[in-house]
Amino acid sequence: MDGYVKFTKDRDDNMSEKARLGDQHEILLHAMRGRAILAPVDLSRPSLRILDSGAADGRWLTDLRSSIGGDSHEYVGTDIDPSLYPSSPPEDVYFCNQSIRKPFPDEWQGTFDVVHQRLVMAAVAPPDSTITSATSNLAGLLRPGGWLQLVELDNECVNDNGPAMRRLLRYHQQNSAAGGLGPNLSVHLTRAMQDAGLKGVEERSVDVMYGARNKGGRDLRMKSMMSLYGAVGPVLAQAKRTYIYLSHCVGMNNDPELINKYTSSGNSKEV
Repeated sequence: MDGYVKFTKDRDDNMSEKARLGDQHEILLHAMRGRAILAPVDLSRPSLRILDSGAADGRWLTDLRSSIGGDSHEYVGTDIDPSLYPSSPPEDVYFCNQSIRKPFPDEWQGTFDVVHQRLVMAAVAPPDSTITSATSNLAGLLRPGGWLQLVELDNECVNDNGPAMRRLLRYHQQNSAAGGLGPNLSVHLTRAMQDAGLKGVEERSVDVMYGARNKGGRDLRMKSMMSLYGAVGPVLAQAKRTYIYLSHCVGMNNDPELINKYTSSGNSKEV
C-alpha cells in the first residue's frame, strides 16, 4: 500500500487519485442503493459525531451530510495527506491527519456514534500494525451503542467475471499476500470486530458492476471503468508490472463480465 500512496502522490500530487476516488465513491454508493451506512443507525438523532477513517476528499462524509440534511451533526475525516482534502468543506466537516497504523487521540476515545472506513485496511503494515489492531483502534472510538462499518474488497473471483477482472483480482491477491495480510483481507474483518469486543457483527456482500454490467446509465458506466483504470497503474507499479498495464486496460474495456464483490461489516458497541 505504501507503494500505491507514493505513486499517486508523485504522479500529480493526488489530483488524478482524487478524481478516481470520486468515481469510485459514486459506483459504490450506487451498488449500495444510495445508502452510505448499511448499519441501522438512527441519523435523525441530534448531535451525532461521525468519523470517516481514510476520508481522502471527503465525498462519503459530504454526501452523507447532504442526504441527512441540516447541520446538527459533526463530521470528521482523517487521512495521511492533506493534498487529498477538499479545499472548502462545509463548516461542520473537519479534516485532520491520522494514520490507521497509529492510535487515535486519547480525547477521541468513546466519542463517536458512527465510525466508517472503506478500502483502507490494506494500509496496515504487519507486524507493527495489523487488521486486528487497526479494528480495535477504530472500535475504541465508539460511544456505547455506536456503530462501526468497514467496507473492503472481496478478492475472491465470482464465476461471472471475465479474464480481465480475474487478472486484476489476482494482482490484488498477490499484493495483499506480499503485504502480510493474506490474499483476501476481507475474510478477517468479522473476527477482528469480535475480538475488539463489538456485538451484533453482521457481514453483507455487495455486488459492484463495472462496464457493460453497470445499469446506472452511460455516465456511471464510464465512471466505473475509470475508477478501475486509475487503480491499475498504482497497483501494478507496486509489483513492477507496468509492462502489463496497457494490455490489461484494453482487456478490461472489452470485457463484458466485470463484477467486484465488496464486503461490508457493521456492528455496535454494547450499551
